[in-house]
Amino acid sequence: MALTEKVKGVQFNYVNFLWKEISWVEDQQKKGNFALGLQALVDLLYTVPKNIYDQFKDKIERINREMAWLRVKVRQDAIDQFNLWVLEPKVLNRYAARELPVLIREVCSVLDVRGYMEKTSPEVPEGRNY
Repeated sequence: MALTEKVKGVQFNYVNFLWKEISWVEDQQKKGNFALGLQALVDLLYTVPKNIYDQFKDKIERINREMAWLRVKVRQDAIDQFNLWVLEPKVLNRYAARELPVLIREVCSVLDVRGYMEKTSPEVPEGRNY
């Protein structure tokens, strides 16, 4: 079995980064800025390790595609610029209010299984076998 060593440099800072970003997304959710929180969470998923990103790749593409479609639809239906400014955030927030809580729960559970939600950094094999 390989000897394990706690990583103190990059991994710990990355864990803090994840906590901070997820906390900010949850703050936006509490404030009612669902669309901003959803876009920030999708952007955060681009920074996670590849094996975690691959689990959410289809969902990220679907969310981006649906939000782009909603933007186009609102711009087509808006009578003038004022209506566009009023309607677009409302429509995007309504969509994001359904998607954001589910995505936060899924991301946190996957990160927890991988050890990124722990107070200490995950242990990494040192490379020697005994």
